[in-house]
Amino acid sequence: KKIRTYLTYAIGEIILVVLGILIAISLNNLKDASDLKKDELKLYSDLATELREDLKDIQDNSEYNNRFLERYKLGSQIILTDKKKDERATLASIAGDLTKFSDFKNDRPIYDRLFSSGESDLISDSNIIADLKSLAVLYNYINRLERNQLDFMYSVLPKIADYIRINPPEIKNVEALYGYRFQNDIEIFIFIMEEKKDLYNDVEKQINDLLEEFANKMK
Repeated sequence: KKIRTYLTYAIGEIILVVLGILIAISLNNLKDASDLKKDELKLYSDLATELREDLKDIQDNSEYNNRFLERYKLGSQIILTDKKKDERATLASIAGDLTKFSDFKNDRPIYDRLFSSGESDLISDSNIIADLKSLAVLYNYINRLERNQLDFMYSVLPKIADYIRINPPEIKNVEALYGYRFQNDIEIFIFIMEEKKDLYNDVEKQINDLLEEFANKMK
């Protein structure tokens, strides 16, 4: 009878100890989950701040790109329609503007940094990871187009130097300025900048979607 009593007490003690351990583990897990959630929300807040800065940069570059895109379209139109070359001063001015173009630089987007630092593990929503990856692809595409435009500009500059004198301004070769070769150059600029225009719009939409996702997570 005493042995049974001792066994009952012993088993009861073991059960209490086990229950205590399980409760402690459960509370610790809850605390860890809570800490991870706080870290995730803090990350969303930091990413939202960075994305808002990127959005402002994109909008400024988009506006700049669109302004000179219209100038280049005007230049191409002048070459095609101004048979008497009455607008040659405007065309020469546009030729000088070919050195001006938008230049959004983001060589290390958020997606790349998150995975290299391991912070991507904090993000529990796979849709956000996918959207950040899509945004990184768009950033890289824009940067590549801007490098292409820069390289092409350097190839066109020597031609412009043959057409016009910069200071004091003077047209030196009107026929070349109105020639099909120069119009082809302008059309290539237009093609690149039209593509950049679409990409800027895509990036702006992607950033706004992400900002909305972050805002919903932080409610």
